[in-house]
Amino acid sequence: MKNKKFNPVNWFAPKAWTVIGIAGSIALALASLIFSWKAVAISDSALKEQRRQFEEVQSEKLVIRLTPMPYDPIWLTEIKLGPEGQVAVTPWRLTLSNTGQQKLSIINYEISEGDKPGSKYYTGINGGIWDGKMQRIDLLSEPISIEPGETRIYIVHIGILIKPEVAKVLGKNIDLGTRMVTEPAKLLATNGLDLFGNEVEFQQFANGVVLTMLTNEATPTYWCQLTTGRNNIFVGSGSASLPAWIPAQ
Repeated sequence: MKNKKFNPVNWFAPKAWTVIGIAGSIALALASLIFSWKAVAISDSALKEQRRQFEEVQSEKLVIRLTPMPYDPIWLTEIKLGPEGQVAVTPWRLTLSNTGQQKLSIINYEISEGDKPGSKYYTGINGGIWDGKMQRIDLLSEPISIEPGETRIYIVHIGILIKPEVAKVLGKNIDLGTRMVTEPAKLLATNGLDLFGNEVEFQQFANGVVLTMLTNEATPTYWCQLTTGRNNIFVGSGSASLPAWIPAQ
């Protein structure tokens, strides 16, 4: 029998096609895995975005602004807390803006003084929340409800601690029937003081007066902390510094 001549092409060709076939299968498998991984990653990202959007829609958002009203009358109380001072009740404007997409209800509030919420409480600091008709609001029986995009304005009475020299000036000008002092800022300014005992310079003009703060060491910050029916807590603050200009009455 005659031996056949060895042909390398015939020997390698089938094996090469086999290797190519295996490599192709592996490549397809890897491509499939990569595609599946990307699909999973995209799906996970989409789920996270959907979750974020859902939480954004469901979350409560409330902006609180606490603004002093130095032109309005104040009430000098009988509450004297030793060296801390005497309590005088002052009106503040409380502005509430619902910037979220959920209706919210306010069921509780706290007033405090200091560098941060809850730093300091004392007798008489919380004088209540009042509506535009000056009716006191009882949050336990009538929570404040605010619709999405709605802004409401209330009056909150805050008891401030005043120094003896301030109380002395106010005490000479109270209405004994109501213990009310009208135009307290202007009254104190003519005596070189503000509500907290800071020194001010008073200048009288035809259309009003100008106050220049000479010291500002005793001006506190007040905090209003509101709790919603979903137990979310929102905080706003305000400082009681007097404005530079008080219009003539």
